[in-house]
Amino acid sequence: MGCGYYRVLLLLCGTLLVSACGGGSGGGNVSGPVEVPPDATPQENGLPYGGAGWTFEDAEEADIIAVGADYESATGTQTQLGQLRFASGFFAADPTERDAVATLFGEEVIITGGEGTLANGQTVRITFDPQMAGEHAGFVHVLSYAALDSVQPADPVNGEAAYVFGFLTDPDIINERIAGSVTYSGDLSGIGAVSINGVQYGSPAGTELDGAIAINADFKANRVAGNVSANYDAGARTVAVDLSMDSTLFAGNTFAGTFDCSGSCTSDTDMDAAFYGPNGQEVAGVLAVDTTHDISGNRYDFEGVGSFVIVPQ
Repeated sequence: MGCGYYRVLLLLCGTLLVSACGGGSGGGNVSGPVEVPPDATPQENGLPYGGAGWTFEDAEEADIIAVGADYESATGTQTQLGQLRFASGFFAADPTERDAVATLFGEEVIITGGEGTLANGQTVRITFDPQMAGEHAGFVHVLSYAALDSVQPADPVNGEAAYVFGFLTDPDIINERIAGSVTYSGDLSGIGAVSINGVQYGSPAGTELDGAIAINADFKANRVAGNVSANYDAGARTVAVDLSMDSTLFAGNTFAGTFDCSGSCTSDTDMDAAFYGPNGQEVAGVLAVDTTHDISGNRYDFEGVGSFVIVPQ
């Protein structure tokens, strides 16, 4: 696609962003601030709406307004918009050769060769797993480590953010779907902090939350509902995280909701998600996960982030 196409599209969306064209060769243009308009919404993410032929390479060198969730021990979990810019060649590069700009804890981080540095000196790493991505949407995790130098695999994770990017479905197409119900399902990838009876377990924020998520979209009623079935390891015990989201109204191509649990579990888990692809072929989103389980007289807390790209089943 030509450069003019991107400029016209972004202006029509009312989002003043740097053009997706240009930026030179090699690692591409990752320096300089990524501007987030004060009135930005998830529907205006800086990329074209889903269409035939778009690939993740078309998202390189674009300023992306990404739906995200982050966890920091001082502030807990939250969902929020963040900033991403992938350098030319990011998606084809080896993980140790990826250049990007990303937001972590409200701070813009320039990442070179897969790593960057926060103002406090902590190392930052960006990860992208193509096996967890869809055709129209994907996600990255941005992790902070206690290490002040190059990160080693065993180094503890201090905090993280998850961001979803991709080619949103045109909201007019979603609004025109006046009938039918579709269930999207697939894997959930999460990471966060675990405490047992108030005492940190393992890495400060490096415990994996793995499982599945399903979202049912009723296009006639404009409502979505969902459930999560996941687990994490807490010493000798594996804690099951089973959450559900009651039927919630949505409009256009984005939606949000809260996942709850019952019995011995409490949850304050928020989700932001959207439809991606020319005709809503994928749903992708993030979770700000906050759960507490009381099991055999012990309290297990998990705070962290989750992300997913799921398809109709």
